[in-house]
This record gives sequence, C-alpha cells and structure tokens, in this order.
Amino acid sequence: MNHASGKRAAPRLLAVVVGTLALATGAFLLLFGVLGAWRMIQVGDRDGATLVLTAGFLVVGLVTTLLGLRYVGVLHATALGSPRARRTFAFLASLVTPGVGQMYAGHLNRALLVWLGFAALVLLMLTGALGVAFLPMVALVLALWVLRLWSAADAARLVAPTRSRRAWFERWYVAVAAILLFQGVSWFASPYIQRVNPYRMASVSMEPTILDGDRIVARLHRSTDGPPEYGDIVLYALPDADGGPFVMRVVGLPGDRIEIADHELVRNGLAEPEEWAIRESKMAQHLVDQHDVIVDTVVPSGHIFVLGDNRSQSYDSRHLGPIALDHVVGTATFVYWSSDRSRIGESLVP
Repeated sequence: MNHASGKRAAPRLLAVVVGTLALATGAFLLLFGVLGAWRMIQVGDRDGATLVLTAGFLVVGLVTTLLGLRYVGVLHATALGSPRARRTFAFLASLVTPGVGQMYAGHLNRALLVWLGFAALVLLMLTGALGVAFLPMVALVLALWVLRLWSAADAARLVAPTRSRRAWFERWYVAVAAILLFQGVSWFASPYIQRVNPYRMASVSMEPTILDGDRIVARLHRSTDGPPEYGDIVLYALPDADGGPFVMRVVGLPGDRIEIADHELVRNGLAEPEEWAIRESKMAQHLVDQHDVIVDTVVPSGHIFVLGDNRSQSYDSRHLGPIALDHVVGTATFVYWSSDRSRIGESLVP
C-alpha cells in the first residue's frame, strides 16, 4: 500500500513542480503582454510586428498560466463540469464576445449567426454608414447592448445539463481562444475601417458652440476625402504640439484671401457675419488686446484657415498660420454628452 502510494506521489510532485514553473512563466509573459498593450494604447502604436509580439505574449502567457493552474490542481479538469458552472461560463463568454457562449454550448451555426449580426452592427457604427448623427448612433449602441445581453442569456439557456461527449469547439480553452482572437482582430482592424470617434473638448476656444468638457463625436478624415467646407468644425493635430487634437472652425479654403482686423473676418473682400463667433470673453478680458491680431494672407494649396468661435480665448490660424490638410483628424458632428444636459444630441454640422 505504501509502495503504491509512493509511486503515485512521485508523478503528483512532478506535476506540481511543472505547474509552478508554468505559472511563473505564464505570469511573466502576461505581465510583458499587458505592459506592451498599455504602451501601444498610450503612444498610439499600431505597428504590425509590435501588435503580433504583444498578442503572442498575452496568448502564450494565458495558456501557460491556465496549464500551470491545471497541473498544480487549482483548475481541475472537471472545474466546468457542473451544469451551473458551464451555464455561467457560457453567459460570461457571450457577454464579452457575443456568439462564443453559443459555440461553447454546442450550437455552432447559431454562434455564427450571432457573430455575423454583432459584426454587422459594429461595422455600421464604426463606419457611420447610417449617418454620423445622434439618433442613429444611439440606436446602434442600444442595439449592440441588447444583442450582447440576449446572446449571453441565450447561451446560458442552451447549455445541456449533461453530455457525455463534447465536440472540440465546446471546450473552455477554445472559447477563451475565440474571445482573444475576436478581440485582437477587432482591435487591429478598427483603425482601417473606423470612420467615427469620440473626443473630449479640453478648452474654451469653441464656446459657446462647444463647451469646455463637452464630449463630441467626429467623422474621421481619410486621405481620399475632399477638403472640409466653410463653417465645418474640424479636429487637427500638430506634430510639435502637446495634447490635441485641437478643435476649430474652418473659415478659409485653399486660394482664399483672409483678412482679420478688430476681430472681424473678411474673406475674398466680403465681410462674413459669423453668427456663431463671440469677440470678447468675460472670462479673460485682459486677453482681448493680445489676441487682436491683424491678418492679411492667402491660404496656400493643401491648407485651411481655422478660427475658434471664442475669439479672445482661441489660439488658432491667426497665430499658427494656415493648417495643413494632412493634419486634419476629422470633422465634428454632434455633442453626445455635456454638463448642460439640454445640449446632448446637439448637431455641430453647419
């Protein structure tokens, strides 16, 4: 009896040692992956090689950690054996990535339909195919959450109480791999298909049109897009400036002669009424003289002339000169959140 127990103890000890080493290695790789992902988010680095390396650290680290838990006995082979545990896992899997729970429950065709529906809604939202306006975007966000919650509840309902044999795609690790794959592909592909993006206004330069702290949605600019139009509110980034993107209104296009004196705008010899502009600010009256810049210039090709609506509180083309179209990030479309609740949903399209 003791001899047999000793023979069983040796492999068990080896499994614990191997599991501990796997846990340490997995944790190390996961840490590298998380730090790499955080750095990519912070600096906006989406280089393909860096992305593949970071994703590799995360995936290998996760798999190694799970194997380590399995070997040391924390995660048993039957950890998801009970119907309740499997229903909970299916619910959470589809809550994170709709369709994965259905796959785990053994309904692959249903999973594919849910995936296609979710992907279609995401594409409609990211591309702005239904229009970059408040109501269509709210409808899409609500539809995505309804589908996500329904998918989670449906996946939990579909889990069979007992099943002696399961297909390869009904394993928990296949579900985890599917979630990582779906999220990774979405993150990598979004810069190439995304046409809308939210931003937070971080200055008073566009008041009263956009208040400091307002959340706005912008249609992203692509190289194939034409130049913006008069009155459009654009977002642009400057290579040598910290922060941004900056938000200003277009008042001059390539070839326009722009004259500004005493805060009055004259374009191609005609005075512009600019009903949206305020010439003085009670917040900083002492800055009015500083910003009373005399301008007489012709906008060069490939550039635009921009001004802030709050003229005495705006650092714009009067000081920076015309802005290159290559620096334009997007065009503001609507306010989706504001400290003034009455402004939520307000259009920014002239």
